[in-house]
Amino acid sequence: MAEIMERFDINRIEVKLKTAAAQNSGTNGPVFLAVAGREFRLGTNFAAGSTRTVILGEGANVPLPQFNDPRDLNPIRPRIGLFQIPAWIRLEGVDDWQLESVDVTINPGVPLKEIKYEWLLGPGKTIWLGPDTGGRYVFLKTDFPLD
Repeated sequence: MAEIMERFDINRIEVKLKTAAAQNSGTNGPVFLAVAGREFRLGTNFAAGSTRTVILGEGANVPLPQFNDPRDLNPIRPRIGLFQIPAWIRLEGVDDWQLESVDVTINPGVPLKEIKYEWLLGPGKTIWLGPDTGGRYVFLKTDFPLD
């Protein structure tokens, strides 16, 4: 439990987004990730049938990385505090987006500092986000052990 309670730094976040392959399932709208109490802009133009990995922090591949850097949060509260703050993916704009899966990894490959969030309905199941098809948010879950 001591390792969970210590403060730590977020140096990199990897976000893997899979868009459904159906016609018109992609989006040109901006997509955001909320984690650790703030939102990060992941980009636009998520094409139908694509899987895209977006990186924040070290090795960033997002537009305007200086404004989307999780290292600005360091040092953050203990890891356990991360789980008291909801994490989500949010779509803005006027079009809809058919999302198949989301995987978020904080500090990938760093022992005792790696935290994973995910959302996955299962094979063949998707969710629509947008103004015409449903909500704009998908909340993420983690299986990180708290005890």
